[in-house]
Amino acid sequence: MPLVSSQQAIYPKSVEQPTEKGFLGETLFLLMIILSILL
Repeated sequence: MPLVSSQQAIYPKSVEQPTEKGFLGETLFLLMIILSILL
């Protein structure tokens, strides 16, 4: 699972302590993936 490892490397705090910033970071990360697929 390279996506999970990279996500943990980018957002290590979100995994340990899920906060609003971590949630926004994950949503932005998913949006970037969707945009890359559409483009």
